Amino acid sequence: MPAPAPCRRGVERLVYPGGDTALLVFIPLPDGASLAALRLLAQHCEPLFFQRLRVEQQIGYVVSCRYQRVADRDGLLMALQSPDRRAGELLRCGKDFLRQLAPMDEATFRPLQQRLAAQIRASRPPEARALSALRQEYGLPELTPQAVDALRVAEVADLAREMTRRRRRWQVLFTTGD
Repeated sequence: MPAPAPCRRGVERLVYPGGDTALLVFIPLPDGASLAALRLLAQHCEPLFFQRLRVEQQIGYVVSCRYQRVADRDGLLMALQSPDRRAGELLRCGKDFLRQLAPMDEATFRPLQQRLAAQIRASRPPEARALSALRQEYGLPELTPQAVDALRVAEVADLAREMTRRRRRWQVLFTTGD
């Protein structure tokens, strides 16, 4: 079976009739980086992103930051939708969030690590087993309890810095309102 085609990089505008602006930013996992570190980083970012951008800054009504696999890459996906903010402003909010993300300490890291390991060790539904088989078939990294147990807080912090710094690899898709 041939490997999937790589995702395109860059910024792309999608024409959509309506009054809202939507923004998707996919930040791919750098080559050689740990999938376990990415998944833990996503668990860390998800509630903080929502709290800061939806609750505190009231950016809009869709505010999400989570792990996502897009085409052939694992990464972090930020999604924002707003009735009154432009795409550039939404992108700036996402960048600012990542730049201002406080370094993770051991007290924050350990519960996230334990939760992720427990999720992996739990019985897996058929969809998860099928996804795992596909990842193995394509030689893609698997998320294992051993990889999560071996994680160190510095590895997650390094990954966060690397993903924030390498913005040319980001894939940005946005719509603009009428």
